[in-house]
Amino acid sequence: MGELEKQIEINQILANTYSKRFLKFGATPKGSYWLNAFKQNLRFQILLNAVKQISGTRQITLGDIGCGSGALRNHLYSSNLNGKVNYFGYDISGRLIDYCYKKFPETEAKFYVGDSPHQMLDFCLMSGTYNLTTTQSVTKWETYLYSSLLKCWEKTKIAMVFNLQYAQKEYISPGNIYYCKVSSILSNCNDLFGPTICIFDDRLSRDATFVVRK
Repeated sequence: MGELEKQIEINQILANTYSKRFLKFGATPKGSYWLNAFKQNLRFQILLNAVKQISGTRQITLGDIGCGSGALRNHLYSSNLNGKVNYFGYDISGRLIDYCYKKFPETEAKFYVGDSPHQMLDFCLMSGTYNLTTTQSVTKWETYLYSSLLKCWEKTKIAMVFNLQYAQKEYISPGNIYYCKVSSILSNCNDLFGPTICIFDDRLSRDATFVVRK
């Protein structure tokens, strides 16, 4: 099986997993594998602050990769970026995209089934998109991670912003959560994409935000 076929297979498994979770818990933080709304919104704040530091006050296009039920779009309404962002949501679950269309029928937000943008955008943002794995093999998951990031990078004009859980040594937990080694992610992203920095926030333990610039 080639790398493309493997990526498609992983996406199908993840799409089914997230769809089942959504059916069980609905459009709630728990429905997206979050403990509570506070931590989910704090993650959004950290990611969007990184975007704002780069974009300033100008109008931007932003792709929310792994948008789920549209929680980031909701968060944007109350943020200082509201009105400055042309929002595009992408998710591999058709069920979740259908929900977003019904939830935001009168907004300019646009939603698509997919794991990467279909057009060039200023920013690609991924909140928790690569945390839940389908394997216990770090090598297999990191191959999927970088393949997915590359697809987004090819459609990014300014920067990619994404987060990962981290530890001293990369591993996958019994609950299939991927923990990266920060220095490895920084090195590989610098080599594969562009200048990369990492942001930490004490309020979210073991959570690292990576910013990759063109």
